[in-house]
Amino acid sequence: MFSTGVSITVYNNLGSQRTKYGTILSFAISSKSEMHCFYENFGKDARLRIKVTGVNAQSPELHMRLTSPSMEFSEWFHNRDELMYHGKAEEEGYYEVCVTARVNYGQLRVNVEMFGHNEEELKQKVSEKVELESTRRAIFEAEFQPSG
Repeated sequence: MFSTGVSITVYNNLGSQRTKYGTILSFAISSKSEMHCFYENFGKDARLRIKVTGVNAQSPELHMRLTSPSMEFSEWFHNRDELMYHGKAEEEGYYEVCVTARVNYGQLRVNVEMFGHNEEELKQKVSEKVELESTRRAIFEAEFQPSG
């Protein structure tokens, strides 16, 4: 038997900026009628990557439904072993990710990775960080220049 589940939140730290980047979940499914739903907040235009993996079975049949906050977008995805969704968040808010699987006997351990980032915001934060580090380096070098 498996433990109930595990959740890990992944953050991106750039200087004093701490931004949530995604969530990794691990849980067990013990019946084909069992569906687990999770909610992840994504910003508008965020690039999404959602991956569902069956861990402890040979070629498990996996199913995932992704629904936008307004429910305007709601789509099912199906595959064996692993499901991968790449897309763009057309609206800001909490997206619903529901996962189920065909389980013949016992429990299937499932891992779900949900990541989203806005590429332009990320580029801006990296640029600000590089500029800040450059300024700090220039100040440090000016303060500790040997006088001659």
